[in-house]
Amino acid sequence: LAGARGGHQQGREGGRRAHAGRETGPEWPIPTAGIRQGYEGMARLLAAGALGETALFCNNDATALGAIRALHEAGLRVPEALSVVGCDDLELAAHAVPSLTTVRQDFAALCQRALDLMAGLLGNEGAPLGGLPIAPLRIPRESSAAPREENK
Repeated sequence: LAGARGGHQQGREGGRRAHAGRETGPEWPIPTAGIRQGYEGMARLLAAGALGETALFCNNDATALGAIRALHEAGLRVPEALSVVGCDDLELAAHAVPSLTTVRQDFAALCQRALDLMAGLLGNEGAPLGGLPIAPLRIPRESSAAPREENK
């Protein structure tokens, strides 16, 4: 489940490559922006019978929480039926049931890097250009597990 706005082209292309040659029902990925859209997107996948994967990566924690609710209402347990991973590490993610595996970004470091790059582009010769990428941090919790044996 991916964001509705632009800027997610690599994720969309990766999803298309991962699903090449597979019947997935609704267009993949499903655009989402929050809890309601995550719920509705997962409900569409379930209704289309397109739940043949082992994991779902959502563009944010709110979307992931909505997807987990739809799975719960369909009688499916997370992560036994499907691992779900979000992105943002919202405080709520640690307190959801099951607690949500997520990806945390160091937004302060990302903002500083952007300011440094902008200063360099504006002619500040002392500003560093480029540098090492700022790696996200995976926060493993209860909503993810190893792939089921029949889907490896």
